[in-house]
Amino acid sequence: LSMRLAPLMRKPGEVRGSAAARWYGALASELSQPQLDALLPVIVPPVARAADDASGHVHAAVKARAAEVLALLQRAASPPAFVAVYQRVQDATRDARRERKRKAALAAVADP
Repeated sequence: LSMRLAPLMRKPGEVRGSAAARWYGALASELSQPQLDALLPVIVPPVARAADDASGHVHAAVKARAAEVLALLQRAASPPAFVAVYQRVQDATRDARRERKRKAALAAVADP
């Protein structure tokens, strides 16, 4: 279910994204620390992408809720596990951005 909710965080509008953010927040508050640590690789990426969105695709209310859920996850999970997963998400985002920039540069050179 968590994987199916991930795309809703980036859809236009507030209702679906807010519902997904609330679901992730409920998971974070109800699971024990070992259970949450095991699910962090599934939960953190969509929440972090929504909270850190600079593209404007994420509704402002969803972005605020995602930031709250990210803070809740940070408090509820063990620090080493959270930091490792969050760092992987940031690295993946940076790598994807770098790859898009490289492809755009290649396209500009190939077809000026």
